[in-house]
Amino acid sequence: MRISTPKLLTGTILSAVLCAVAGTSAIARPLDERPLTPNTPNTTAAEPVQPEPGKVVSRASNLATIEMDNGERKTIPVARWKLHQLEPGTEVWVAYDRIVAIDSQDK
Repeated sequence: MRISTPKLLTGTILSAVLCAVAGTSAIARPLDERPLTPNTPNTTAAEPVQPEPGKVVSRASNLATIEMDNGERKTIPVARWKLHQLEPGTEVWVAYDRIVAIDSQDK
């Protein structure tokens, strides 16, 4: 079974056109966007935040209520694998509205 030349040529041209269209859309940018240069960073520097100490008051589902040392209470989402470590009274450190450390002292 022989492949005729017109079918081969048509398939090759069609493949080339599809690759060209896909390639141009992959490198397209909006007109108002200026290109990034090595001298201009594309992110802003965040100010470092000191972790604040607190104690777990309660936990429910994937949320933990933390009472901070200043009396403020925060409800913070927690990963399920970390929930079993958060018994009421456990001391934790909070920064960026996340628990960043759990005090692991045995009571």
